[in-house]
Amino acid sequence: MSTLTPAPTTPYALASLADVAIPDAVDSPGARWLVGVADAAAEDAYRLDHGEHAGDVAHEVADAAVPVYTADLWAVYVDLAAYREDVAELLEPTTDPERLARVALYAVAARLAALLLAGAEV
Repeated sequence: MSTLTPAPTTPYALASLADVAIPDAVDSPGARWLVGVADAAAEDAYRLDHGEHAGDVAHEVADAAVPVYTADLWAVYVDLAAYREDVAELLEPTTDPERLARVALYAVAARLAALLLAGAEV
């Protein structure tokens, strides 16, 4: 049975693993979001036992993790300084700042989930 190997449990350790800024506090929007991504990856680790690839699961976790509401999106984006994320390869040139924020958070979530699931892949 696939389970995650002991992974960072604090938002600060998760931020370091995801290569984003340290959240302002353990209960800040970015901190709660990082913990949510890690929890979702842990919940979906069982899917690796059924032949799914860790990368596919990580991308599904990331897709579900991006905040739907604009205020939540910006709170997480700023808290984690996700504006430092290079998203040029992931989307066509755009001047839509909300789209840039969504893609940046998707990239962060996909990277974090992939790293957490890498130890669980059989």
